[in-house]
Amino acid sequence: MNGTGKLTSEEVAEALRARIESDELAAGQPIPTQKSLVEAFGAQCGVIRRALRSLQEDGLLTEVTRGAPPRIADPLYDLATHAPVAAGGGAGEGGEFVRLGGRSPAAPRV
Repeated sequence: MNGTGKLTSEEVAEALRARIESDELAAGQPIPTQKSLVEAFGAQCGVIRRALRSLQEDGLLTEVTRGAPPRIADPLYDLATHAPVAAGGGAGEGGEFVRLGGRSPAAPRV
């Protein structure tokens, strides 16, 4: 919390990130409206917008725009290991990633 006792955008983003990672908010599902997030977190609109932008930059949300609420992005999978990539995770050397529309990647055929 900042000096005013209100949540920061980082704290709101972290709370939403935890809900996404626990599948409380699942891939493809719209995120609650900014108005409902303002009420739920007791935060100002700007704080919520910055939190949503942060989640979008981390690849957890589809494009954040005015109008329709963004949706939870499909998980990102590493094509080499077939494992989900953690939020904010990056590619290793030569790593390739893909979003699978909520499906797990199939193991390579041998």
